[in-house]
Amino acid sequence: MLLGCIADDFTGASDLGNTLTRAGLRTTLMTGLPASHDAVDCEAGVIALKTRPIPVAEALMQALGTDRTVFVPTFPSTGRRVFMGHLFVNDTLLNECGTQDHPLTPMKDADIRRVLASQSKAGVGHLPLADLRACAAADRLGAEARAGRPLIVCDAIEDSDLIGIAEEVADWPLITGGSGIGRGLAANFRKTGVATSSPPIRPAENGPAVVLSGSCSRMSNLQVAHAPRHMPGFAIDPTALMSVALDLDSVKAFVRASGDGPKIIYSTADHDGLETGRASYDHAELAKKIEDFFGDLARDLVAEGHRRIVVGGGETSGAVVGALGREQFDIGPEIDPGVPALVARDGLRITLKSGNFGQEDFYDRALRVSETA
Repeated sequence: MLLGCIADDFTGASDLGNTLTRAGLRTTLMTGLPASHDAVDCEAGVIALKTRPIPVAEALMQALGTDRTVFVPTFPSTGRRVFMGHLFVNDTLLNECGTQDHPLTPMKDADIRRVLASQSKAGVGHLPLADLRACAAADRLGAEARAGRPLIVCDAIEDSDLIGIAEEVADWPLITGGSGIGRGLAANFRKTGVATSSPPIRPAENGPAVVLSGSCSRMSNLQVAHAPRHMPGFAIDPTALMSVALDLDSVKAFVRASGDGPKIIYSTADHDGLETGRASYDHAELAKKIEDFFGDLARDLVAEGHRRIVVGGGETSGAVVGALGREQFDIGPEIDPGVPALVARDGLRITLKSGNFGQEDFYDRALRVSETA
């Protein structure tokens, strides 16, 4: 293994695995620590955890014996760019694009330096875009670390910026950020000639399919509104779920009655729906109830013969993958930037989509790609 990666949730792991695979590294996604090093045969290994709300960067620095790391959340092909320390989604600041309403990890500030400073004991530094493009990155990174600011947020707005950052930190033991930096890290290995990869050949899989959407992002709402034009849909009512008026058998009966084609089951709601749920129930308790429900539903549907599962939402994805119990996945074809089809070792196809990723017709295309992944 050339590169080991720790993802803070399952959609992030899928996203990073996709980037590394597209960049030429033979990549395996794992849902936990492998039993042994010999159990993993890959050039890049991505471990999917559920650590998004947990501050871990400083602990990893200590464990690896390093005094500095960079933070690079840029991913231009999905509209994520950092400029003057602020994270933009397309042309909108992070805290104005809908993530401010995330039920578990709301983002109220687009200044990654301030966000990181509020979570960390160490000082937070900054690599401005001007220094990066003036070939002064090495000097700036060193100066920030020596000044007691070892957690360094990097500006980057284009893929070439990510390549430049990756070159500067090629020998650093720890790098943090979004999946976009993976392209630059893979390029480092290709330059040295140690990375060789060939995609596996798999049989087609056109077995029964289902979409499970738990995300309440703006794009997820558009995607769920689009999906029923092409497949039967079942909306999960939070009140019915919390009062046990809705159970797994009811949803499975809908699936069986809806024919052989794909179906969509969703708890996705708009802002008003979210506020109604929050007013009636503790939002953490409600979120866990929905996650557990989707996980149990996915497990039962796979046991009954479903072979293609498409999931919308990071927390929902974690619950589904955990319930299904598959430990390793190969990275299949890309559906949208940052979202590949995943193939378990038994041939089960799973797609994990972060809330705001994908276009309105994402679920239609994901189901088509999963047949040939």
